Amino acid sequence: MGTIYEYGKVGLSEEARKVALETGNNDIFYNLHTKLLSTTYVCVNNYRMMNAKEKSATAIAMAKVTLEFLPGIAKMAGNIAVKAAETAAAKTKGYFVRTNAYLFKLDWDSEKTLEMYNKYWNNVADFNANANYQLKYVGRSSKYAGAGLTMKSANLDKLIARGALRATDAAFAALQRDYDEFRPMSSLHEEDGKLVAYIGTKEGVKAGDKFDVFMCQKTDKEIEWKKVGTIKVAKNSVWDNQEGANETLEGEAEDGEKKEGNAELKYTIFDGKPGKKVGEGCLIRLAK
Repeated sequence: MGTIYEYGKVGLSEEARKVALETGNNDIFYNLHTKLLSTTYVCVNNYRMMNAKEKSATAIAMAKVTLEFLPGIAKMAGNIAVKAAETAAAKTKGYFVRTNAYLFKLDWDSEKTLEMYNKYWNNVADFNANANYQLKYVGRSSKYAGAGLTMKSANLDKLIARGALRATDAAFAALQRDYDEFRPMSSLHEEDGKLVAYIGTKEGVKAGDKFDVFMCQKTDKEIEWKKVGTIKVAKNSVWDNQEGANETLEGEAEDGEKKEGNAELKYTIFDGKPGKKVGEGCLIRLAK
């Protein structure tokens, strides 16, 4: 309930917050719990090591399978993808961490809230023994990231840790793209006359990605967000914020793929300039 209380404060307008604090009526904070709990996610991950040969064989096989299902007019593009996978395979070296991420959502509604209060709120033992609240399966993604060139590297522990973190971030980013309800959101800011956000390769952002822009609309009780426009990530302006982006470790694996992002940037930059509606204080969400 402490977590719900804190997040509830964030979701209220200044006026509603002020009234609650002045009157000592905290119910307004807690009344947002159904909304918060019904948008609670759990992600379960498993990991395995792959050597360069395994990784390359998987990439080539997937490209060839996709090619089989393409219509005749698209087979040229499919053949290019197969060739690209084969070219990358020739440059791939070392060991990689592969992450399978499974996304679940808490199955929750107002009826379950009432049941929790009426049956289990003051009876933890009964809750642990009999409550039948469940997670609904949303979907999965699978990604990899480089670990070590050899399993005898002096930096082995650090390389494997970095590979696991990067692969996990990549799997999360894939889930965010594949499932609308899990699309990434961020605050929009103004820096040196530019529209920027503190997201990047870690969140799977790519040049040309479009983001919907939302402006805060205050009501008597809650903050609502109204879409006011769309912005696009500028060319060569993606921030490389993945784990260890500014640090090269001896013995790191190589996958032969073109890297997205620039670690020298401090944020990701969007086309356009701040305006009356689009600027500091807005929220952005990856567009469909």
